[in-house]
Amino acid sequence: MVIREKDLKKNKDGIAIIRCAVPNKVLIKQNGCLELNGYIDRTVNYPDITALLQESEHSNVPSYVDVTPAVVNVKSDQTNVIVTLSNLTTNTVVILPKAILCERQPVTVTKEENCTLSTEHEKIIDKLNIDEHRISSTEQREKLKDLLRTHKDILSTSENDI
Repeated sequence: MVIREKDLKKNKDGIAIIRCAVPNKVLIKQNGCLELNGYIDRTVNYPDITALLQESEHSNVPSYVDVTPAVVNVKSDQTNVIVTLSNLTTNTVVILPKAILCERQPVTVTKEENCTLSTEHEKIIDKLNIDEHRISSTEQREKLKDLLRTHKDILSTSENDI
């Protein structure tokens, strides 16, 4: 366990580097999106986990090509992965064989804790004029309010909310 943590620190928390597995040059058209097969390289010995595919500072992909982050379940014997790249420009991009596409980092998936709704959120929900023309029934309006209470993070309360 300690050796694994040291290896992770040495690799800047990266479990592995993902390289392009396609044997020829790949073109991504302007404003295009492409799924590429990648193979796993420079792997830290790690058990089966959930990991995040994300851009790497070691990447050979131009900065204007976006790697779509993905949460994936990883088996320790897995050798390949699909990476989604998006060309954000009006130029065609060339991806070379064995180019570093992204990296894989460990993540921990946690369940959201049940916490009580703040009075501020409750006031916002009560003030909402959900059905001005009374098209839906009272029961439907209450169900919608319950949904808003369940997913409290969708209500913005300040400019700093994400």
